[in-house]
Amino acid sequence: MIRSCLSLFLLGLCLVVAGESAASVCQEGRGPARFCEADKNLDDVLSSGEFFQTFKDMQPQAFGIIDTNDDEVIDLEEWAVFMGDHDMGAQKKDAAKPQAPKSVPHLIQPPQPAKP
Repeated sequence: MIRSCLSLFLLGLCLVVAGESAASVCQEGRGPARFCEADKNLDDVLSSGEFFQTFKDMQPQAFGIIDTNDDEVIDLEEWAVFMGDHDMGAQKKDAAKPQAPKSVPHLIQPPQPAKP
């Protein structure tokens, strides 16, 4: 009994230490500024909630278009492709990386006319 408890304790301790050693790219200050601004929980992916909370002017379909692998989060690679495709200076395009479709719709909502 004591031996199995000790094994479980050590396993839990190893998991905690392993989790703490994998610091977020944003925590380390190495991630893209706008991405890290949106990544509230510092897990190096953007949920739709984080995305739309930060980028309020984006069209509703924007998240699904940027999330090219449909895993319901935007990761750093998808963000880099999106930023590069919109000439916002992320990285040089690499033929080995997934590319956004050529006919990406305008993702930012146009300004609304002022109400009289």
